[in-house]
Amino acid sequence: MAQSQPIPIRLPSDMVVRLDAAAKRLGSTRAGVIRFCVETWLRHFEVKGRAALPVDWDEVMASQSRRKTPRRPIRPDPRPAP
Repeated sequence: MAQSQPIPIRLPSDMVVRLDAAAKRLGSTRAGVIRFCVETWLRHFEVKGRAALPVDWDEVMASQSRRKTPRRPIRPDPRPAP
């Protein structure tokens, strides 16, 4: 494995709570979720040559695996509206 380098970032506390919840659901860690998101986004960007926001994760994952995956219904955002 290549040598890794820590990169400090500051996140708002509400984002850390959401990140922890995602990590728990995935059986991972904060760093693991962040690493996964960055790696898949960068790989998709390198393949497609563009950065579109918001990220269509179904498209990203399909391009990673070189196969089409059925679109899952989008769950509503559980956070209260601002």
